[in-house]
Amino acid sequence: MIYEQRTLGNERVDTIRITLDTPPELIEQYAQDGYTEVMEHYLVLYKPPEAIILQDKLDTIATALPDDIAVEYPDLYPVWMEGMALGIGDRVQHSGGLYRVQQTHTAEHPPSVHTAALYTRIQLPREIQAWAQGQSYAKDVQVTHNGKTWLSMVDNNVWEPGAAGVYDNIWKEVNA
Repeated sequence: MIYEQRTLGNERVDTIRITLDTPPELIEQYAQDGYTEVMEHYLVLYKPPEAIILQDKLDTIATALPDDIAVEYPDLYPVWMEGMALGIGDRVQHSGGLYRVQQTHTAEHPPSVHTAALYTRIQLPREIQAWAQGQSYAKDVQVTHNGKTWLSMVDNNVWEPGAAGVYDNIWKEVNA
């Protein structure tokens, strides 16, 4: 075994190089193309830099956080960028808000009032905003609309609070 340092990205990492015996079948497989001699055949193992290990742990923790805690630490989540591969349940930051992804897609349109099918804004339970048409609201989010405060009773709620024909189990009027 040979212990050495190599560069991985911009980081120096510790590695172990282990020389392996080359199986004769492998040499025979390439002999027809003129490759008959083995110069080196080894395995290199490396120890990831501490920053990579810590980032992986932080990402795992951030993924497991419930929405009511995650919304208090939006910097744990990536900033939305065009071209990102997003899966159901992923969270992204955009324009000061934290959003949960509703459909697997490649990011083309940012979270906004026109992308309710793709994203749901995660809000602090005590944060009350004016209702916006086309915005998707998570369960337990409060909004104001037509002079009243409403509580969303379901996730991915795109219905207008108090609108005729909307079932009572979608929005509940609250005393704010």
